[in-house]
Amino acid sequence: PRGIVDHGAPRTEISTQFSNEVVRALNDVAREGRPKAEHKPLFSDVAHNAAVLKHAADSIDEPLFFIAFDFAKFFHQMFYSARELWKMGSLMPTRASGGGAAPELLAFVEHVMAMGMTPSSEIAQRFANALMQSFCRRLDKAEASADFPRSQAETAWRNAWSELSDDQYGTQARLFDANMYTDDPAMCIVGVQRTLLAIQVWHQMVGEAGLMAAKVSKWQIGAGGVWLGINIYPALGLMWVPKEKTLEAVKAIDETVSGRLQAAEYRRLVGFLEHVAGVVNLPREMLDYLHRPMRPGGEVERDPSGPLEADGKRDGFLRKWRAMLINSSGASLPRAVPVV
Repeated sequence: PRGIVDHGAPRTEISTQFSNEVVRALNDVAREGRPKAEHKPLFSDVAHNAAVLKHAADSIDEPLFFIAFDFAKFFHQMFYSARELWKMGSLMPTRASGGGAAPELLAFVEHVMAMGMTPSSEIAQRFANALMQSFCRRLDKAEASADFPRSQAETAWRNAWSELSDDQYGTQARLFDANMYTDDPAMCIVGVQRTLLAIQVWHQMVGEAGLMAAKVSKWQIGAGGVWLGINIYPALGLMWVPKEKTLEAVKAIDETVSGRLQAAEYRRLVGFLEHVAGVVNLPREMLDYLHRPMRPGGEVERDPSGPLEADGKRDGFLRKWRAMLINSSGASLPRAVPVV
């Protein structure tokens, strides 16, 4: 099981025994004094870059491959600095012989990062972005050393795109893309030789870093694959919501409109719609109003196991979502890119 810590505790006011100093939750302190900066790739980012590479692949008559990888216990592969360990302690009661908590306490110190600490996801994403940057630069260097033969069409395509300014991952003329959402990397690569080289570079980098990969059954390669629960097929120029997820969401919408869905389940439904909105590129007004039951003092907070209040405007938006999910729960790659 994945380790989870509770750095939101204490949730009631307590003070130290002798100095009477208020004990504050680590998460509360971590939120102070700095804005959150977590730059995660969106489906629209993947769609934009894959559409460019699809055009390149078609222009130079090469296949386009999609690779999805996974890591095991990604958060736990990041160790706390020794000077931070004093903050990571906790006290837990031992288990009584007949069940429940005994009066004796055990002291614990977390040495690796876990879910339950406010900055964990942000730290993991920064590491993920750094991995993708390193991978792209390594692959660029390896490709230059391999000196693959280039057709006139590829040379012309690269010359045109090299006129653009480099980004943080390298030249705009590269024939591959790499994104990583927390612990889920995905790559889009033009050409067989380049794809084989990319696999070598990736495993060399992961091995040198001592990172633990997930089991092989979670790795994917082909014309497309499933990334973050969505079917993404760059070689076909398409991305879409899997059928089983579509049907589950439609059922939840029907139960909401009929007044049978619990408030807590409604939160899950809206979370799913937020997730897939980037696939079908719907306007924000299709989502913003749906968050009203989750507002402070709303139904989700007041009675998570109870039904939602009747709301015709909300149900109108949900009916539009239902029609979209049934009839067009996907898009071409260019369609998934927002118009600027």
